Amino acid sequence: MARQIIDTTTNNGAYIGDPAKVAFGKVNDNFEELYQKAADLAQAVAKSSNLLINGDFRVWQNGTGFVADGYTADMWSIASSGASYNAYRQASVGEGISSGFALAVAVSASGTGLNVRQRVENIQTVAGGRYTLSFKAKGNFGGMGLACRFTQNFGSGGSASVGIPGVTSNLTTSIQKFSFTFDAPSAAGKTVGANSFFEVIFDFLGTGTYQISDVKLVPGENAGDFDSLGDAYETLRCMRHFQKSYDLADVPGTSTRVGAYVSGILNGYFLSAPIPPFLVPMRATPAVTIYAARNGQAGNGSEVNAGGVFVANRVITAGNIGQKSFQAGGANTLTAGSTIEFHWTANARL
Repeated sequence: MARQIIDTTTNNGAYIGDPAKVAFGKVNDNFEELYQKAADLAQAVAKSSNLLINGDFRVWQNGTGFVADGYTADMWSIASSGASYNAYRQASVGEGISSGFALAVAVSASGTGLNVRQRVENIQTVAGGRYTLSFKAKGNFGGMGLACRFTQNFGSGGSASVGIPGVTSNLTTSIQKFSFTFDAPSAAGKTVGANSFFEVIFDFLGTGTYQISDVKLVPGENAGDFDSLGDAYETLRCMRHFQKSYDLADVPGTSTRVGAYVSGILNGYFLSAPIPPFLVPMRATPAVTIYAARNGQAGNGSEVNAGGVFVANRVITAGNIGQKSFQAGGANTLTAGSTIEFHWTANARL
């Protein structure tokens, strides 16, 4: 709708300009349009300001099935105490899930604790103000309890961690959206050390199969709809924390030459191309693990002779590790004139 202009000059004989009723109608129309635009803008901001990475569980660089504690989908780790479970990628069709995937956790014994969590880099990202967490979830039977809580961790050498209580949601067998607003304590007066973070924690309160997706954390009181950033951008965000030379679908340690780094060998220690670059700069100096391309053995590369025949695994180490690359070398067991093939992972997760 075009802006409504109030006429204040036209001589209508008995009066000048618009009558009062017409003028106030134009004012109301203008305000209605402005309020709608403001609401649309607030919705758009809420959609684009998710503080969590991979909230729709579209990126799975570590694999798609897990029975031990550690990382599952990118950025999401699982931790347990006496629990038995199977965590895996669950395809979700026709349920309004952004990526078409959810994190499923089948709990056969809940023990004394079982949860999944994500750490938001830099404690000051979520401190001092109101924030809203939203997510979609369901269970394989009604009444299953899924609790959510938070922790402020001030990093190495920083102030003591602060726990923030959340809420417990009762799930049904259909996907539902849950949302609640909380106050994050201020970081004023706190000592912030290295690798500080704000942590979102989901606790599984019993046995059964849980599904979670479209998790969103935003400043303010309006969660908005979950707006996917798409495969390309969300993968790059994940790779700032963890990346690998393998194809995205290949689990680290897989025996494959696809995507492997290949270099000639100068002597027992040195490669002709010793510096594999990272695909995007890492959050911090990562831990690098090397895997032999021919059989996936950790800490090794696969040596291939001049005729292209696999000879043996050779120890390969990563040194001079930075946020953009590392330097690979041997342990005086390499053969000059051969080539070495290896994969790598770089882990800078909090």
